[in-house]
Amino acid sequence: MWSVISHSHLCAVRFVEKMFGRLTLPQLLFASILGIAGGIYIYQPIFEQYSRDQKELKEKLKLAQESEEKKS
Repeated sequence: MWSVISHSHLCAVRFVEKMFGRLTLPQLLFASILGIAGGIYIYQPIFEQYSRDQKELKEKLKLAQESEEKKS
């Protein structure tokens, strides 16, 4: 059983070495930064909409609490 686990792990390590072995560290860093920046750019409208929705909910809750206090 251990030989199967170590063999599969060794295959995974070899795959990663082949995949990233040809790239230099600056290339990897650049690709990582580019990927993160692209993700932020793509999902930014979703984050902004979520922020607006949360602000609206906060305002509605505040108004509801104030009207409840006035009734009391």
